[in-house]
Amino acid sequence: MKTTHTEFERYYQQVRSRQKRDAVCWSLLLLALYFAAGSAAEFNLLTIWHSLPHFFDYMAETIPPLSAGNLFADVQTKGSLAWWGYRLPIQLPLIWETLQLALASTLVAVAIATVFAFLAANNAWSPAPVRFAIRVLVAFLRTMPELAWAVIFVMAFGIGAIPGFLALMLHTVGSLTKLFYEAVESAQNKPVRGLAACGASPLQKIRFALWPQVKPLFLSYGFMRLEINFRSSTILGLVGAGGIGQELMTNIKLDRYDQVSITLLLIILVVSALDMLSGRLRLWVLEGKKMSVWHMQPDIAASRRQHKQLYQVQGRYLRYVGLVALACLLYYVWFFLQFGVSGEQLTTGLQQIGRYLARMFVWHGFWNWPFGYYFTQIGVTLAIVFAGTLTATVLALLLSFFAARNIMRGVVLGTLALLMRRLFDVLRGIDMAIWGLIFVRAVGLGPLAGVLAIIMQDTGLLGRLYAEGHEAVDRSPGRGLTAVGANGLQKHRFGIFTQSFPTFLALSLYQIESNTRSAAVLGFVGAGGIGLIYAENMRLWNWDVVMFITLLLVAVVMIMDTLSAWLRRRYIGGAAVPLYQGGR
Repeated sequence: MKTTHTEFERYYQQVRSRQKRDAVCWSLLLLALYFAAGSAAEFNLLTIWHSLPHFFDYMAETIPPLSAGNLFADVQTKGSLAWWGYRLPIQLPLIWETLQLALASTLVAVAIATVFAFLAANNAWSPAPVRFAIRVLVAFLRTMPELAWAVIFVMAFGIGAIPGFLALMLHTVGSLTKLFYEAVESAQNKPVRGLAACGASPLQKIRFALWPQVKPLFLSYGFMRLEINFRSSTILGLVGAGGIGQELMTNIKLDRYDQVSITLLLIILVVSALDMLSGRLRLWVLEGKKMSVWHMQPDIAASRRQHKQLYQVQGRYLRYVGLVALACLLYYVWFFLQFGVSGEQLTTGLQQIGRYLARMFVWHGFWNWPFGYYFTQIGVTLAIVFAGTLTATVLALLLSFFAARNIMRGVVLGTLALLMRRLFDVLRGIDMAIWGLIFVRAVGLGPLAGVLAIIMQDTGLLGRLYAEGHEAVDRSPGRGLTAVGANGLQKHRFGIFTQSFPTFLALSLYQIESNTRSAAVLGFVGAGGIGLIYAENMRLWNWDVVMFITLLLVAVVMIMDTLSAWLRRRYIGGAAVPLYQGGR
């Protein structure tokens, strides 16, 4: 017996040694990639040391010089609230327009993405060529930056809200379709098999077996995308596609520091309000009303009398769907009457877009293009993404413990957690491109501004998600550790982080994928990377180069998706460990 125990201990130590060796090797590789990315993106301790004081000086300049004695004086008195907000009559309508762009684009994109998702899912009975075509299309749509779409539509339809609406809609269709068809493919197959045994058609199986399972996820993703689209729509004004972006960029360029701060404050307030509203809507829509339990009875007539509410659900559901559809129709009638283009503009714009698309697929002088320059800029973009996301991951993880309410207990610590959450809201409420604009103004042109922009937004976004992951853990391991005398750090390490680590890794990998797509926007504002090539060639009407760069990015994003999926399977699902065979 003692010999068997010794053999098991030896086997256990071998397994642990192999796991530790793998962890050390992967950690060293990660560090090497991080330092290489930092070198390519000009991101190191020396540049940070020299650049951050300029950033803090710039942000200090944006603080309005309000005076307590003149706080409620008139607009002519410096230091009053009225003096600080003298441009509010201009800014508030632009905020309203930005909100309408986000809402209108999200609603129509959710409807289109729902149809595309069932056509692209492997378990929804559409032909393989259709699935492949839709997946390639949505990969293209979500890889093309919103600003690039906005530039195309502004050149076609002119300055206004409609180009912004179309740009956001196309990008959102691409992003949501991927999330939706992955949700469909993850649905349980038992209801489908049950309906198939009853002779149901493919449409009936989708309606009654798949749709009830994926509807909560679809609605949750839709609400989440509304928040994201509002943040994204704040930058579309940079190219004349409507919204508050043009006002913000003008204030930054003209050094209207006080107006930069009030514009950012308006954006953060609306993002926070949308966050709270969408959270309540998610709970209301997804939980719904409680209904009486239906116990199966052979007497259908008696069942109808006893469970009237249950039998009325379908009719009530159809009425709700009809009312929502009517409300959406009336909303779009109002939206296009308010922000739409004339028939002549529409005809001319469609002809222009046709010419742009035709030029995208005719590559003139292809072999003479500067491919080295293009690939170098893609490498710089990946370096910006990797250095920024990894740094933000570490910062967000450390700060997330201070925002988790199951860790920060008591009045003082609870107040600190509340303040930390508000800090996360401020950081994530400002779009990455806006952070890029601010850092370009503060530290100069180049990839360093892009890295710092990603760090700021991702620290806020990931910090909040990590904190929610800590709060969602099971408390039983923590109570067990307390019972055996573990200290606070040990309880956090072995009772909380061990459970939240899969969520932490999955979110970090997803954010790298997302930033690979989003970072192209940074080049538009001078923060380095492939966006600079986009901006240059759009300005020169080299639409063939724009298409080539987009296809390269699609390939890069697909490689990143495949790599991150493999990492998720290996380190979240775990690698198989052979069972101990001793004693047999």
